[in-house]
Amino acid sequence: MLKDSNSDSPKPKLTFGNLVQLVLMGAGAPGLGDYKGTDENGKMLFELEANNLTDEKGESKQTKGKYFNDGYVESDFEVEPPGFWSNLISGGKLQSEWDSKQKEVKSKMKK
Repeated sequence: MLKDSNSDSPKPKLTFGNLVQLVLMGAGAPGLGDYKGTDENGKMLFELEANNLTDEKGESKQTKGKYFNDGYVESDFEVEPPGFWSNLISGGKLQSEWDSKQKEVKSKMKK
């Protein structure tokens, strides 16, 4: 049976083009958006989707981020956590020691 091309069928949410774009972005290709064609000068035109990062009131979620207005915040650790490689070589022992020290510090601060 042939489908009627005028029927009101729902548009698929994930098309083949969207899948290809998703795979390319995962492979590190730049996200240029959807290709729309070329203009008379030979420039390629792409269309980008808007970042809808707003809450239900229409306010931006980005400006509510923890460090958005303050920028870099000094760490409040008395002892710096171990580096990735040194912790990896220790088999996680350095991380567990650091965690226990942080718990002690927090329990002293609560008293």
